[in-house]
Amino acid sequence: MIDSVIYYFDMAETLRFDYLRDAPDWIRNYYRILLDVELRSVRGEGFQRLFDGVMRTVHGRNYRNTASLGNLGDQGCDGYLFEERTVFACYGPDPYFRIKEAVAKMRADLAVAVRHLEIPGFMQKWIFVVNYPGTHPLLINEAISGSVDGLECEVWSRTDIVDLLMADARRQPLVSEFGSIPKEAKSVGRAYVVPESTQLPRRCAEAAIRLIRARLKCERSNYRSALSYWSKSVAADPFGALVAQTQLLLGSMAAMAMAGYLNPEKLQVGPLLREAEMSRSTWRADGQRAWNLMMVVLHSVDDHIQRKDDDAAPDVDPIGDDLEKLIATVVCGNRLALGLIRLYSRKSGQFETECLDEAWEWMLRIPVMATREEYQRRAAELKATGLLDTI
Repeated sequence: MIDSVIYYFDMAETLRFDYLRDAPDWIRNYYRILLDVELRSVRGEGFQRLFDGVMRTVHGRNYRNTASLGNLGDQGCDGYLFEERTVFACYGPDPYFRIKEAVAKMRADLAVAVRHLEIPGFMQKWIFVVNYPGTHPLLINEAISGSVDGLECEVWSRTDIVDLLMADARRQPLVSEFGSIPKEAKSVGRAYVVPESTQLPRRCAEAAIRLIRARLKCERSNYRSALSYWSKSVAADPFGALVAQTQLLLGSMAAMAMAGYLNPEKLQVGPLLREAEMSRSTWRADGQRAWNLMMVVLHSVDDHIQRKDDDAAPDVDPIGDDLEKLIATVVCGNRLALGLIRLYSRKSGQFETECLDEAWEWMLRIPVMATREEYQRRAAELKATGLLDTI
């Protein structure tokens, strides 16, 4: 009870800021990671709802999200800023971003908006908001081409949305839209993907499992709740989430490999990416890092691989203190684990949730060293694998 009172008193002292840009770094990092994780995980209407939440934290009642109405549709307007007379059109591609489809969508939405909305009385600026990490040159070109007398066109990417929140989000609507900061977010230290130095971060692991289970069951409301819970767990303890997600991927791989359906040293990437709904470009940028990190951990804990196989632990692009890499690795690791569970179900004939339960059991088997001598021996082996250099 005393600790709780002290915590809330400390939080009241800490939260004395009007805008997020003026908050302490640990608070800024929490909300940045929370938003980034959710943006990387949502699609379609989920992306639009998340964008609406960001805009409300920044603009309050000056911003309104709009709704479609029968054959009239949404008139090319997903959201509107009254004072600025700015129209927003959101595009959260499913399953992943393709530039040709994005260009076609941008042209179509802009044409509808120009045809139905008065320029400049109602619309002076039209912004195409796309759930992609950067602004593609072809989209910029479309924005330039679409600008006419009285109308300016722009393109916003995922990065712009995060930057907007970090610069102009106001405290009270921020907490209302994205929740308060959990107690552990201020005190968590850095964790390492090393079995002998950390046990399974249970809360992060359970959040990741819960997210995949909701996705497998195709329960929309439960998935939204699970995504929010998982995103907050990542934001509160990002390195703990990296540990948990790496071990979840390892457990998913182990369940499938021990049943004889997968050789992790000779991975067939295509089927895995299809089940994970991951593009090749995302795999090359971030997914392979998540997989290779899991494989390095596998080489560090599996004596059979160390002593009998000629296969070497793969090189891993170092994460270091780069939060962008860390977030991307966690999100991609979750998707790859989902892909493995689906593949295992297809090959074995078991229900997907049963395969997920097996993966959880394997996660819990990752060894934790019992004696100092065993710790020192394993630490020397880990150093030889290069694992410590990857994180």
